[in-house]
Amino acid sequence: MSIFVTYERTLESTSMRFEVGDRRLQMIRLRNTYAHTDAVFKLQSTCSRTFKVRPTLERVQANQSIDIQLQLSSQAQEPSECKFLVIVRAIPSHVVEDYELKRLWKKCELQIDSLLYSETIHVMVIQPLPSVEDRAKMVLLMMKNQSKRSKNQLLPSEICILQHLRTYQPEEWKRLDTYAKTLRVQLKEYRKGQIQLT
Repeated sequence: MSIFVTYERTLESTSMRFEVGDRRLQMIRLRNTYAHTDAVFKLQSTCSRTFKVRPTLERVQANQSIDIQLQLSSQAQEPSECKFLVIVRAIPSHVVEDYELKRLWKKCELQIDSLLYSETIHVMVIQPLPSVEDRAKMVLLMMKNQSKRSKNQLLPSEICILQHLRTYQPEEWKRLDTYAKTLRVQLKEYRKGQIQLT
């Protein structure tokens, strides 16, 4: 028997992802598979103003599940990173049902062996994926950045664009970078073909 915590994440990453401006709900599902042990969980955040979280403190009956709702705040306008800490503690058998939640949590904290589960969930707030036109521009910047010619040197503003993509959208960076490298190889082969023809 155990506590299971599941949430949406990509195959390439272990973190939860939220896009700036997207206020759709995401869930953290907490499942208590203990047959005879009720539990109480608490969720703490390093950036409480960035997210609306409901509930942050609640009972989870034996053999029951609960969904924690997460929503990006409308005030979150910039990419950022934060952490959620999920802590689950066993409720002592002698504790009555109508205990107020905050009192219940403090009661459980006093029990040395009450900790059932603890996990830190990494969360990233990212800019929405670029449009097709923006992606094409980024591929061109990447191709220039891979060049050794001085005339292809990037401007500081162009470097910032690529750094931002690499930091906050690493999967998209990998895809576009691979594509840019492929195009550079094809471009070199094409130029060699032109030289041979002349």
